[in-house]
Amino acid sequence: PNILVTGTAEQRQALLSNSQQPFFNRAIAGTYPPGSTFKIVTMSAGMEELGLTQNDSYFCAGRWDGVADGFTRYCWVPSGHGSLSFFNGLVYSCDTVFWEVGKALNDRDPATLSLYARAFGLGAPTGLNALNEAAGLIPDPTWKAANYSGAEQEWLPRDAVNMAIGQGDVLATPLQMANLVAAVANGGILYQPRLIQRLTPTGEGSPQDLAPQALAKLPISSANLAVVQRAMEGVVSYGTASRAFVGATVRMAGKSGTAEAPPNEPHAWFVGYAPAHDPQIAVAVVLEYGG
Repeated sequence: PNILVTGTAEQRQALLSNSQQPFFNRAIAGTYPPGSTFKIVTMSAGMEELGLTQNDSYFCAGRWDGVADGFTRYCWVPSGHGSLSFFNGLVYSCDTVFWEVGKALNDRDPATLSLYARAFGLGAPTGLNALNEAAGLIPDPTWKAANYSGAEQEWLPRDAVNMAIGQGDVLATPLQMANLVAAVANGGILYQPRLIQRLTPTGEGSPQDLAPQALAKLPISSANLAVVQRAMEGVVSYGTASRAFVGATVRMAGKSGTAEAPPNEPHAWFVGYAPAHDPQIAVAVVLEYGG
């Protein structure tokens, strides 16, 4: 950053023309497939629309042929997770579990998962102080018909199962995902993010607090939201993110994700909130092409 203050014109121009775009505001305008962080949405939709419970049982053999499209899908654990509950499906981020749920949701109504994703704040700007946010993308049958050509226009089960694990055409900004987990943390209210909490005049006058503005309530019951919250605690305490939090003094809840971005390395994600039982802060971390 000192180059902006004490650097030469050539040094500043080198930053402006850098192919890695250091001045691009990735937090609000960078769009990435959310990968397994999206499973928070899929789990919520599965419980609300399909009546699934945390104890429903699945079996992961490491490979899945549940969609008759001639393509075998492989869980991120090649040997499979074996038998596990829906709850632990999120804790251990089992792709097979969420492919099954995505397929079942699509069989019920192909638009369902897209509707839930939008209700969780994805696919539209959050409204952060009128800044130049990206909307991201939540696909659905209507969108696909308008944006693909020929035989590719048809919405297929494979589109749904890809979306169920945050892949396919799904795109989200880090801010959207931080806002999503903030809503999970606070009991289900999606708020409009803001940069300014209070205005304090330099002369006479009283400080003006800018009150939070609620945008929507998440479409999930309190009981089911509590299941999601506990599973996200499990992710950090003994699941896919546990190694990163060894020795941590604050108990956190979260969800890891690895989002494919061929031909490059995948993006690495973590979203979460802390402290888990009295949330004060929500975070979204993306390592762009971080593996």
